[in-house]
This record gives sequence, C-alpha cells and structure tokens, in this order.
Amino acid sequence: MKALNREVIDYFKEHVNPGFLEYRKSVTAGGDYGAVEWQAGSLNTLVDTQGQEFIDCLGGFGIFNVGHRNPVVVSAVQNQLAKQPLHSHELHYLLYTSDASPDYTR
Repeated sequence: MKALNREVIDYFKEHVNPGFLEYRKSVTAGGDYGAVEWQAGSLNTLVDTQGQEFIDCLGGFGIFNVGHRNPVVVSAVQNQLAKQPLHSHELHYLLYTSDASPDYTR
C-alpha cells in the first residue's frame, strides 16, 4: 500500500473499478499494488507521492526519438494548444460536409 495513497485507492474502488485494483495486486511479488502515483518530475526523473525520485525509463510515442519532456516538443504542443485546445473528428467532419449533405433535421 506504500506506493499509492489510501485516498486514491478508496476512490478508485468506489468510483472506477475495484476488480482492477485486485488484479494489480496479483501481479506483484509482495502482493502490493502494482502501480505508482506520480506527483512531479523533471527532464529525466519522476517523483512519487512518497517523495521517492526515479529515473524516468518509461516509453511512449516518440519518446526514444526526442526524449522525455523535450523543450522543443513541449513548446510546440503548448503553441498548438493555444490555437486549438480540443479536437473532434465529428466537428471537423460536419464542418466540411454540412453544405454538401441534405438537411435531414427538418
């Protein structure tokens, strides 16, 4: 239980998926929860809610190409979010097809 805050575990059990928590416990050698709650990080490290610092070895889309929290990528994402913070295929599709499609809503 040391990896996750009790409050988070209780909330997850009550509102999300209690079965998933039991599954995560079953995949650890010590029978503890197999997840960590992160609170902060830097360019190369992550800090859990207990204050332990870890070297960030987690991967994701493109992480191996540009690195974790690459300043150029972060800046580009922030600039794009300032222009268009939300994306919806449905709204984009309707914008370009509304004039070409018959109006079935009348």
